Amino acid sequence: MVSNGSNKEGIRDGSARATGGLPILGTVLRCGFGCIVIALLLVKSVHASVPSDSQLFMDSFNLFRNKNYPSSLANLNSLLAIYPDTPLRDMALLLQAQANAKMGNQLDAAQALVKFLKEYPDSPLKVSANSELANLAIRLQRGEKLANRLSAPQATAGNSNFESQVVTKEELESIGSKETEEERLARLKVDEERIAREKVERDRLAAAKAEEERLAKEKTKQDKLARQRAEEERIASENAERERLARVKAEQERIAREKAERERLAVAKAEEERLAKEKAEQDKLARQRAEEERIASENAERERLARVKAEQERITAQNAELERLRREHIEKEQIEAQKREDERVVERNAAIEMGRRASTVIKRAETQHTTVAAVTTGPSLTIPSEAHVVVSPESTPQSSSLVVAADAQAVPTQTSIPAPSPPEFSLECFPPGENSEVARMVSIPFTITNLGVEPDRYRITTDLPTDFNVTFAAVGRPGRLLRETETVAPSATFRGIIKLRLPGKSIDGQTFTLSLTAVSTRDANIAVSKKLHLVAAAPLLSTVIKPLKKRAAPGETVAYRLILMNVGSMAAREVAMKLMCPPALEPASIEDSGFRRETDGSLVTEGIELPTGRIREFALTFRVSTMAAHDTTLSCRLDTEDRQLGNTLSVTSGNVLVSTH
Repeated sequence: MVSNGSNKEGIRDGSARATGGLPILGTVLRCGFGCIVIALLLVKSVHASVPSDSQLFMDSFNLFRNKNYPSSLANLNSLLAIYPDTPLRDMALLLQAQANAKMGNQLDAAQALVKFLKEYPDSPLKVSANSELANLAIRLQRGEKLANRLSAPQATAGNSNFESQVVTKEELESIGSKETEEERLARLKVDEERIAREKVERDRLAAAKAEEERLAKEKTKQDKLARQRAEEERIASENAERERLARVKAEQERIAREKAERERLAVAKAEEERLAKEKAEQDKLARQRAEEERIASENAERERLARVKAEQERITAQNAELERLRREHIEKEQIEAQKREDERVVERNAAIEMGRRASTVIKRAETQHTTVAAVTTGPSLTIPSEAHVVVSPESTPQSSSLVVAADAQAVPTQTSIPAPSPPEFSLECFPPGENSEVARMVSIPFTITNLGVEPDRYRITTDLPTDFNVTFAAVGRPGRLLRETETVAPSATFRGIIKLRLPGKSIDGQTFTLSLTAVSTRDANIAVSKKLHLVAAAPLLSTVIKPLKKRAAPGETVAYRLILMNVGSMAAREVAMKLMCPPALEPASIEDSGFRRETDGSLVTEGIELPTGRIREFALTFRVSTMAAHDTTLSCRLDTEDRQLGNTLSVTSGNVLVSTH
């Protein structure tokens, strides 16, 4: 009895302890859950207060454009510290070098540019670095000592909350010259305290982020186990269903095979009958074709013989006609010869008769003793002393006059000609403003003044490639293109204009050197050249595409953030974007995003205008396909095209791992 009572009391004590312990465990769990919620809210609030890398960069760029270089540099330092792997790192380093150069920090500017060139040796942005900045980097690599106008703490002070601090030019110039040693030590102490606070803040953010990752991993692990169990059950159910479907399919295939065999036999029999009919028909057609060919051959032979006979008859008739014509020709020639002989006989008889009559006249004259005057010869050929040659009319058989005159003229005496003076001229050019907009016509006036004593013309050339479309014209006549000037009188000036177009592939800030040469047409060895520097002004687009989470299970959604920035000196007027994602990422909603879906599955938006220093963001949501394989990575590619200039930029998003957590 005693033992039973003691056992009952022990049981009651144990139950009391058990029931008393449950509230304590619940309280602990509730406190832990509350701490987790508070930590998550704190992390979210902290992260919400930190600007994105793109926003920090655009703020820095706009501050740089407004010549607020210290605040721009402070934002860039924060950007590179918080987001060391940002896709905007190359532009941030280059802008950091330019801001330091503007502030007079030669050492920091050179170091930033050297870091940029080392990390991005093939970047097309390096052509936008001006010659002064490039010279600083060269001097640093040669080992020269460069100095900073402002110290590093001064350049970054006052921006722990990512706010812009305006520093005027007078304040920058007065730093270091008017402050006392105590003020400098106090300022250094303030900077050290600020740096310490920033370090504490970074450590706190890192700890909060680590706690968030740990909780996320723990939740991921639990979700993974639950999904594994569900997946095992689903696989078992699918296996059973597959087996049932396999049995049903096997039966259906057997029935289908039997039916197909019956149909095949019927088709084979019908085919045999059809082939037999076709063979009989083909044999009949072959016999008919053979008979037709025989008849056609006989007809052709008869026609050939008829043509041969007709040809022989034609040749015989032709030969007979030729023989007739030959005989007629011979007869005609004989008649002509006889006619000529008759005429010759008549002429001979007439001559004999004329001679006979002449001798009769002579005899009659002798009888009458009449004196006949003798025939005298004409005047002889004379050559006057003045070199005139005259031939008398009687000296030519045709009784035509011929007179040749060659007047001797005195040869003038040779006089000396003065040597021409060498050409002399000057060339002046008037370059355009600070920057020249890309893909637009640029006009550069120039003048050529003739400093010589004789008129001259001048050929004009440049050393620019053909894609610059260089042309020359006279001022006031832009429609008439020239290769050389008109004739320029001594002391006169030709006023011309060069028109060219910077290629659309030029990068904002890129410098081109133009050499203009004028050559005298009087002496090709006399030339004058002038060099001009043109700085390209163009939009400079940069894009970023980020998934908002790095893991996703099949069927889950993934949000992407697309960022378009213009950090050039000109506005972009016609921009198109094309997003290409793998088939495992299906667009969930694009109605309000500004994109449309093309037939190839890509997403496209067009007609974007983006002023300089502006940013444009897009949000797109995709659903991971339920058929996506586990442990595969998904990434998207974004192509951005400036259709006005013909430039294309491509970036790839971060990877999303398909996993069941």
